Amino acid sequence: MTLALQLPSNARTASSERLRVQLPYETKKTARSLLDQQLWCMGCDLRASGRWFLEYPGMRPVPRPPGIRGSARVAGTLGEGFQLSLWGFGVGIAHETLGAVFLRRYGFFPQMRPAYDLGADCWSLKAMPRFSAPRGVGDCWACLSLLTRLAEFFAEYEAWLTPLTGEKYRENCLNAWHRKGAGIPAGEMAATWRGLGEDCRRLSWQLS
Repeated sequence: MTLALQLPSNARTASSERLRVQLPYETKKTARSLLDQQLWCMGCDLRASGRWFLEYPGMRPVPRPPGIRGSARVAGTLGEGFQLSLWGFGVGIAHETLGAVFLRRYGFFPQMRPAYDLGADCWSLKAMPRFSAPRGVGDCWACLSLLTRLAEFFAEYEAWLTPLTGEKYRENCLNAWHRKGAGIPAGEMAATWRGLGEDCRRLSWQLS
């Protein structure tokens, strides 16, 4: 399945206006469900006896300080200056020159901040630093570049996991999901993320 993204037709000339990465309704619906599904599955991987999530190169759990309640957090590096953080409530990706993007779990509305900061000391959504919608072509290009790498990571992770666990493992994860039957089939998750990443990359080229 290929996802399609749209930008305003005046994206090149609207550098002083607030631009958003606009997705058609069906695409947004798919991407929103896919993100929820992915974070659910990675939570399963974290709790599994093999703790598969933590076997992925570069990923590590971040322990909560004593007395602090909140979501589990896993963080890691993706190479080439990219940093990743995942919580039960969302995911963030940052780059030393691009800034940071955060996606809430139950939506696909990219929010940005220029600082190379993913809320390292945050354990709940309300404690996260301030993120806002991309403003201008430069921010929109950076946002799309970060989303491209995030989608690539999810695709790479799913492709890495399947030979280790077998396809039935991921299917079992989805069978236990509260939205069972509403998401992307287990065998199509990597390809769907890859398609979304390719669409984000094509859009970033249009803005460069």
